[in-house]
Amino acid sequence: MSPVRDHPASLGRQLVEQIRITGRSLRREALALIVILLVLTAIGLFEAIRGGAGLNADPELLLAVLPLALLLPFAIWRAEPAFADAFVWFMPVSRQRVAATKVVAGAFWLLVLVLLVFAWIAALALGSGGSMGETEQRLVGDASTSFTQLELRRWSPPVWLWFVPVFSALIVYLLASAALLGLRHPLRILGVVLFGGAMLLAIVFVASPGGAVGQSLMRWQDLAANGSLGYNVALTAGVSSLSDEWMRADGQTVSVWRDLPSLRSWATAMLSWFAAAVILLLAAIARHRERTG
Repeated sequence: MSPVRDHPASLGRQLVEQIRITGRSLRREALALIVILLVLTAIGLFEAIRGGAGLNADPELLLAVLPLALLLPFAIWRAEPAFADAFVWFMPVSRQRVAATKVVAGAFWLLVLVLLVFAWIAALALGSGGSMGETEQRLVGDASTSFTQLELRRWSPPVWLWFVPVFSALIVYLLASAALLGLRHPLRILGVVLFGGAMLLAIVFVASPGGAVGQSLMRWQDLAANGSLGYNVALTAGVSSLSDEWMRADGQTVSVWRDLPSLRSWATAMLSWFAAAVILLLAAIARHRERTG
């Protein structure tokens, strides 16, 4: 029989309680993060003193939270597995509400984490005499034609670029939560998919190096990563995919940007991935219906 739910707690009260419980369950991870930040602070200050120049903070540094966003759902559900008879499933509210509020509570602490890491980066940069975002000259254009046709543009990170890691972390967190709530063995399935994909690619490229099938797969991979709705654009605003290293005639290597990051391009890709992540999460939560026997 299902648990008795004659007097369910209000949604707001349950969410506050889930935030409190989730925060307490993450104390060990928080302590480990503090230790890591202290070590990195010491290293950063040492390098600043030795180099005689302040540390400059770029928005890309905040992307370091993405691996943490990926692992956070596993830490949150570690003590109360999604497909086990854990205590959390016997609260006087529906199972789907329990799952949803627990995910939202995790998202709250993820945003706190991103804010704290941003504050740490800012304090380290400004405290060492550096700046928030370095102004530089960037070569923009198609370097495959001629270096003389490249345009030199003055570039400093716009304010919106600092919000990219925030939404990227949320997308990664929601996708990981969807996998954890929707699949009984997400790590096994992911391992099988990755191994199978790697084996397929190996067979294709060994059997037909440079063949049409291999080239087609590479084009699809590049489209998924760097297309207008690719994950590189959604998660980094294209920072990791818009530039290439080229060697000039004098032997010097320079970075050439095909284009500079665009707010419109990023927002389009980010909203598409965010919507997809929410849909997958809702589908995963829908699996946790009430048990009738």
